[in-house]
Amino acid sequence: MRYAGYIIALLLILTGCSDRLETDLTVAGLETSVRLDISVKPMQSTAPSTKAGYIDPSTQESTQIRDLWVLQFDGTDGSAKMLKAWYYPDYTPSTDIRLLTSTSANTILLVANTGDKTAELGRCRTLADAVNVGKTVFDDTSANGGWTSGWNIIMNGKTTAVITDGMAPISVSLVRNAVRVDVTVNNMTESSANPVTVNSVSICTGVQKLYYYTDYTLPDIYPTEQNVEPYIYPATDWTDGTGTSDSRKFTFYVPANKRGTITNGVQADKPRMAPSNSTYLLILGRDSESREVAYRFYLGADLVQDFNLLPGYRYSYTINLTSAGDYRTDARVENLHMQDFTATPLANAYMVQPPLLEGVWKSVRVPVRRVHDFWNITDGYEKVNNNALEPGCFGWQMEIIRSTVELVEDVNFKWIKRTGTDYTDYFEFAVPAGLAGNFVLGVHRFTDAGQTLWSWHFWVTDYNPDATLSLLTPESDASGYEARYAYDVVGGQVHRYRGDIWKSPNGALKDEFMMDRNLGATSVTEHHGPGSLYYQYGRKDPFPYSSKNWNAVANGVIIYNRYNDEKWIPYRTNAQLEEAGVTDDYVRYSVYHPEMHITIAGSWSKSDADSEGRIYNNATNWYDTKLGADYLTSKSIFDPCPPGWRLPPDNCMGTPTGTVSSTVNMVLSKTLPNGAVIYYPCQGSYFNGIWSSSVQFYTDIKDFSGLWANRRYSAANGYRSSGGSYDKCRALSVRCVSYTEP
Repeated sequence: MRYAGYIIALLLILTGCSDRLETDLTVAGLETSVRLDISVKPMQSTAPSTKAGYIDPSTQESTQIRDLWVLQFDGTDGSAKMLKAWYYPDYTPSTDIRLLTSTSANTILLVANTGDKTAELGRCRTLADAVNVGKTVFDDTSANGGWTSGWNIIMNGKTTAVITDGMAPISVSLVRNAVRVDVTVNNMTESSANPVTVNSVSICTGVQKLYYYTDYTLPDIYPTEQNVEPYIYPATDWTDGTGTSDSRKFTFYVPANKRGTITNGVQADKPRMAPSNSTYLLILGRDSESREVAYRFYLGADLVQDFNLLPGYRYSYTINLTSAGDYRTDARVENLHMQDFTATPLANAYMVQPPLLEGVWKSVRVPVRRVHDFWNITDGYEKVNNNALEPGCFGWQMEIIRSTVELVEDVNFKWIKRTGTDYTDYFEFAVPAGLAGNFVLGVHRFTDAGQTLWSWHFWVTDYNPDATLSLLTPESDASGYEARYAYDVVGGQVHRYRGDIWKSPNGALKDEFMMDRNLGATSVTEHHGPGSLYYQYGRKDPFPYSSKNWNAVANGVIIYNRYNDEKWIPYRTNAQLEEAGVTDDYVRYSVYHPEMHITIAGSWSKSDADSEGRIYNNATNWYDTKLGADYLTSKSIFDPCPPGWRLPPDNCMGTPTGTVSSTVNMVLSKTLPNGAVIYYPCQGSYFNGIWSSSVQFYTDIKDFSGLWANRRYSAANGYRSSGGSYDKCRALSVRCVSYTEP
């Protein structure tokens, strides 16, 4: 009979049966019947037949096995080949398991309660392959196999044994794959000045996959494969919790998620230090003015330092809400409604984090004063009094100049305050949840709609290094050089590099950090697309990547601009500018026309001078004629980076010996000896309507594309932060370094 079973197994392979898979028959033994002695490690609680509400921890959870996958491997390490995979849809303790006899130790892997006979477990080739098999979950009830009667959590376990005829039952202990989260929320805001009504509680995580095989030594960061965007599970209504009107208890099951630990001593600061894709609890409600409020509590072994949720473990939390909270002092309170930049240092770009909740709009308020710095008659760069918007002028109005996402009034963009009186005023707009991308807004005199006096770039992104930067402390080795390189911030990381300018205690960048992505990018690996921005040396306004320009990749990226008749980057040649009467006021022209690329070989501004006769292209620091030669610590008036950030110095991106480089899908990554990974998307450059070949062809990528530094190399060329130089008329990407305003 053993031989007959072996022949049937071979026929099943040839007919493509999905319930059973055997591989590498040359090393397989003969089939034999084996019984399993299965035990289940408790989560110290039990699960009811309905999920809503809280689960009483006084009793243990069900140990019922509804179905079972059995996988046999011909060894005990990750390279062990799979010999057999069998699915038992109705497993009971009396079920005979068919395994292959062996002369050495085999690994037997069990996965229970998947509810899926087509699971990819049957396609594994090695034990290491099984690590990456799982299911995408869409709510916190997906931790079971999909049964509506009873709550049967997916479990797994493994053992090693030599398989022989007539052997004793094989003992295997199963652990639950999911993480259990028990939460008690006490709403204590009734007696506060601004009472909050809690509406719902939910889980948000960057890991949406529940892996079937977790019964092994998990790496420090698990899983390594994760979602790019955090996923919010459907909310559980406040009334579905167990308890009273102001105190409710909830239970959730979520995928395991290890993100590590941080050095922190204050609960209110934990969200600022959260590693990317960590799991958090989201509490939503409304305050006494009917405004939405949101709280985020990052989960782990505690609410202060730990971000690890381990499979098979139960975590219990008590959340006390005592007030509506203040997002400026407590990072657990979400900033939903306003980003006010009127009290921040002036800049030409601003990072806007869209509101978290669908249907909510966030206002953004920005001062107009920068226009006066450039144009005023007393000490401006270009002394044109009317352009300076002095008090008593006819006022000003804002307009949308260019965008990488189509902005539609009252759909994904609102003007809150579009006009003003003079340069001491501000403008204000609002964006909704879900918006991401880049746009440029410009101001003009109310009586002269055709001439932009200044413009600002807005980068709408979940990336928010500003929330964390003040809490970070650089780590140095015994010689004072950077030792850690990558530091977690809200929505990503910031970096430091090798070299004397980063060295503690005397380097020019000793306490500074660099963004982990290019200015305007929608991700760390975007090589071209809606978040790929390019800058001519000395100019503050970006040129987005366009699929419409000649020689570009036709990937559907469209640039929306104020003319509504050009879907690409418009440009003017030397001859065209001279024909229009522009012979030396190139910088002034660039301010008036922020959307226009100037295609003049070498220095796009030629020998243009400011009102004091100082030549712009002779300025050491990004065309700023009022700054000296200290490009290491100063910021130009034309600098394209947000407040608290500036263009970096040249040759600042050094990495240590032992760094391993690789290029995949037009993205160069550098893996440092300590495991930190730094990405350099190969974005190429733009000149005269032509994109460089590194944007087009994978085979042309030899290194990451150039990133501008802030230092002049010559009248016609500027340095790159990665080394070397380029002619100033070419448009390259930018990556910003943190900057302490004087």
